[in-house]
Amino acid sequence: MFKDTRPLTERIATFEESDPRWEVEISPQKIKELNQILAQGFHFLGQGRQCTTYESRDGSYVIKFLWQAPLGGGKHGYSQFTDFSFLVDRFKNDQETYDRRKATLYSSFCVAYRYAPEQTGVQFMHLNSTKDLFANTLVLDSREDPALINSDSTQWVIQKRARLVKPVIIELMWKKKTRQAKQRIDQLFALLFECAKLGVIDGDSDLIFNDNIGFLENRAVYVDIGQLRRATTPIDRELFKSDIARLDPLYEWLQKAYPELAAYYKTRKTEVINSY
Repeated sequence: MFKDTRPLTERIATFEESDPRWEVEISPQKIKELNQILAQGFHFLGQGRQCTTYESRDGSYVIKFLWQAPLGGGKHGYSQFTDFSFLVDRFKNDQETYDRRKATLYSSFCVAYRYAPEQTGVQFMHLNSTKDLFANTLVLDSREDPALINSDSTQWVIQKRARLVKPVIIELMWKKKTRQAKQRIDQLFALLFECAKLGVIDGDSDLIFNDNIGFLENRAVYVDIGQLRRATTPIDRELFKSDIARLDPLYEWLQKAYPELAAYYKTRKTEVINSY
């Protein structure tokens, strides 16, 4: 398997051209706040097919840099390794797939920032180039090599750093804070309730298994914002019922680990559905 050994600055996405679909307004105060975050410096947290993620020094934020060719194939998929003519059609198909998936991904970021910032913890999305707005930020990559990133010319999203669901519940129960653990369960239901009322749909069917949901200090948020979209029609109770069922793997875990919380989950789920 090919391993990309290029420096981080050569692997994360820079801009080909600005796209008005991803343009966002930003105030001087917001620029100041973001530069204070960027000035902290970040260390490597994890990576996937779409982006590489870094945690701020104070542990309060994550920054997600998009890869040059997120989602596989696309701009740099074949041409840099071969010029065989029989690959032209395949490259064209990959290019079309890349463009479509890229638009879907960027649209998801827009949904998070424009319609559900509280529900995703998104502070800003930087998908179009800027000039002399943002400070360079120092990161330590997965090899602990330092890299100075030009924040104006790269694509990134900043979110509040969330804690994963099960570790939070385990810690609370270990400290015998059952009431607070129940409040955390309430916050999970509240997240899905709020998003449904906003018309925001998350496409991750394995929400709990994929750790795509977490906790801030006083609420639950989506961690992965790559599968969000706006509903074309209002979400009715039946659709909400099927959506909230994505939390049920947590119920199965609670049955084994904390039966009291499982009983609370079951009761609250029914109440939340009936109140929708």
